[in-house]
Amino acid sequence: MTTSRILTRRELYGLVWSKPMTSVASELGLSDVGLAKICDRHRVPKPPRGYWAKLQAGKKVKQTPFIEADDPQVERIKIAASLMLLPEATREIVQRARAERKAAKAAPRPDTELPPTVEPIQEVHHAVRRTAQALRKAKPHANGAVRAIGEGLCGIEVSTASVERVVAFLDSLARKLEDKRAPLRAAARHSAQANLDRSCQHASGTGRSSNEDGVDLSVSDRPAFQTSR
Repeated sequence: MTTSRILTRRELYGLVWSKPMTSVASELGLSDVGLAKICDRHRVPKPPRGYWAKLQAGKKVKQTPFIEADDPQVERIKIAASLMLLPEATREIVQRARAERKAAKAAPRPDTELPPTVEPIQEVHHAVRRTAQALRKAKPHANGAVRAIGEGLCGIEVSTASVERVVAFLDSLARKLEDKRAPLRAAARHSAQANLDRSCQHASGTGRSSNEDGVDLSVSDRPAFQTSR
């Protein structure tokens, strides 16, 4: 099992000149040989052999200066460490963080939660009553959707979980159109999109309205409205 950490050349340089390579390697979950190879690959100066012994003995030592690199691939260092080589305290932190991330992924997200339930309307507007009955009684298709398509129906396909929300919407739409003197009514076969456009115009108040005008129900063999939820 491995874990990764991103360092810059400057950060790694600061680490290897702050303590012995074996200590830095242990903290990063690497072997000292592996750490030395990373330093060489990314052109990070490291203390020569015997540097720390001389420093501890009070002898004068020289630190190799850091030189900036123009290559962005060299500048960014990914440390892929073995979890078992990390110090116990660090290993526990990594394992705890992984467990928290796993639990967060397993938790349901807001956009995947089920939509709120809607209480079924008992007295559905007469213009969409047959559509409501058809949706409520229909058997789901292979995709989990139910349809209300045919003469006098709205030509609609929805998921079973959305039936009552759609019925509530159609009931509200029918009542608003009726208030605008543009009631819904059954019609001959024609374009479902034209029906939808006219319904939207009447609902928004931009369409014509009179006692003689009305909004036709779709009787197309294809659904006029489709929802996925």
